[in-house]
Amino acid sequence: METTPPLSPDEVIYDWRFLQIIRQDLWWWKKWETVQRPGNMKAVAGLLRHPENRSIILIDQYRYPVKTRVIELVAGLLDKPDLSMEDTLREEIVEESWFRDIGDMKFLWETSWSAGMTSETAFLYDAEVFWERWEQNLEETEDIKVIEVAEADIMSFLKSKQKEGQLIDPKICMALFMAQENIWNIF
Repeated sequence: METTPPLSPDEVIYDWRFLQIIRQDLWWWKKWETVQRPGNMKAVAGLLRHPENRSIILIDQYRYPVKTRVIELVAGLLDKPDLSMEDTLREEIVEESWFRDIGDMKFLWETSWSAGMTSETAFLYDAEVFWERWEQNLEETEDIKVIEVAEADIMSFLKSKQKEGQLIDPKICMALFMAQENIWNIF
């Protein structure tokens, strides 16, 4: 059995409230720089479905790192230790969308956003929402548009947005795949 020598301690290059840049000396005498969430913080994202309308709710928001708008799932950090993943997702749904009436929520998958770049893992859920038009409760730095797409049109919608040059967050594809593959049998 092959073993690797112990790693040196992480060197924190930058440290912010929700992010750290870390340099690690690897056993083969190379340095690896990565981004991590302090305290092993995780994230949660939800594929929102409106069963009465047979539609999927997505959000469209500007993301500074890629300098463009991105079609995404409702998502947020698990940064409040007193809240469960499901409660954190409920808070994000209320904050980012028009929905307050949240129904069944089913866990789909745990994944890494970018295993070579960041320590962040996320938990994907499928959640039912029911139409109650309210104002969004956005943080002042957020610019989020809510989009409702018929389930039958979701792939053509995503393709059209991609053709327009808009980025599609891969969490959408993973959540749609996991839901379609009878994790919850929604389609």
